[in-house]
Amino acid sequence: MKSMLQDRIDLDNDCNLKYLSALINKNILNNVIINTGNYIAPNCKEYGISYDGAKLAFTSPSFKTVVFFANRDALTRYIDSKNPGDCHVSSYISASWYFGNTDPSKHITPNGKIYTIQSGNNQYTAAELLKKKYFSKLIDLRKYLDGKNPPFQVWSHTVDNTFSPLTYTAPNGKVYTIYKTNRGYMSYKLLNIKYYTTLDAIKAYINKNNMK
Repeated sequence: MKSMLQDRIDLDNDCNLKYLSALINKNILNNVIINTGNYIAPNCKEYGISYDGAKLAFTSPSFKTVVFFANRDALTRYIDSKNPGDCHVSSYISASWYFGNTDPSKHITPNGKIYTIQSGNNQYTAAELLKKKYFSKLIDLRKYLDGKNPPFQVWSHTVDNTFSPLTYTAPNGKVYTIYKTNRGYMSYKLLNIKYYTTLDAIKAYINKNNMK
């Protein structure tokens, strides 16, 4: 319903529909269950999860640098991207990709990160930028932030149960578990999400990036 309503707003720019959309967003936000249970990354590292009611955002006290995300799903995708491994196979709930924070003083990028917009002297920037960059137009700042924060890639496949997972040791001693899927061979320990057509191809990639 939300999606269809937004489509009509985009087409007609109807203020009545905008008001209805705001009411729906508020209702969903007020009834959302805030899950602050700990999260186990693919490499078995455990992260605490916290929710900031003022920012309406999720983060982790385990982070060395504090980063806020629009929802828990975006946060766990970020954690997974930094902690590849075989401890468990991550699954994601696509519906939770909805970013409910509609505060105009903030910007939510495609990967779920939240930036606080600052303005002054007809220039715009974001408080979270380590290296400040200023823009004369707000839309340009938003485009810049989006470009720096593309959606996190996630594994998307069906495992071939007729193939027993293969344990492969790289030249430097690092051990990879290789799976066969409907999209090719893969390993959860690979930093870059990619599928390979043959076992030789994925082994060659592992060897190249794990020299003695």
